[in-house]
Amino acid sequence: MIAVSQRAHLFDAFDEAVKRNGGLGVGLWVTRTLCQHFRGTVHLVEDHAPGACFRVVLPRA
Repeated sequence: MIAVSQRAHLFDAFDEAVKRNGGLGVGLWVTRTLCQHFRGTVHLVEDHAPGACFRVVLPRA
């Protein structure tokens, strides 16, 4: 599970919480950056072991 205190930084580049769980810490940052580029959003929906669920919302063209 992702600690509540870590959630504010979850989408930061090279996030320590993500790296601690075996990732590089850039995937969610890249996802957020692309969503922002296309005027969309991404956020954490559910957090439970062994993973988490994120929702990406993009506007219609």
